[in-house]
Amino acid sequence: MKRLSLVLLAVAFVAAGAAGCFKDPVSSLRSGPTIVNLDHSSIYVAVGDSTTVTATVQDNGGNVLPETDATWTSSDPTIAVVRKDTTQVIPGNYFTRAFIRGVLPTGGIAAVTVVTRGLTATVRVVVTPPLIPHSQVSSIGT
Repeated sequence: MKRLSLVLLAVAFVAAGAAGCFKDPVSSLRSGPTIVNLDHSSIYVAVGDSTTVTATVQDNGGNVLPETDATWTSSDPTIAVVRKDTTQVIPGNYFTRAFIRGVLPTGGIAAVTVVTRGLTATVRVVVTPPLIPHSQVSSIGT
């Protein structure tokens, strides 16, 4: 009986030690979200064209955190429209992406903002008008 108690006690110590091995050793270094990083600070897009902007959320240690509730908005939808990419198939939702399209025929400047996990980031969008066709260009001189 005494021997069985010692065996059970040894098994309990081994189980406790094994459980400690599976704990994430850097979990205490992680903090909550502190910054949203965009892959562009400004973009140029021609009227009628579109491009993508990707945002990631990070903590103080630079660890990328899952994105859960991103909202993308344009400061002026008559210049540039934005649509969140809902077709992402990357497991873990470690980024959010949006499509930005230039719409104002004369071009202009707008700001596209992403809000996620209580943080905000903005990308400057410069919409460029289409090139002037050669038939409308006149030359001066000989």
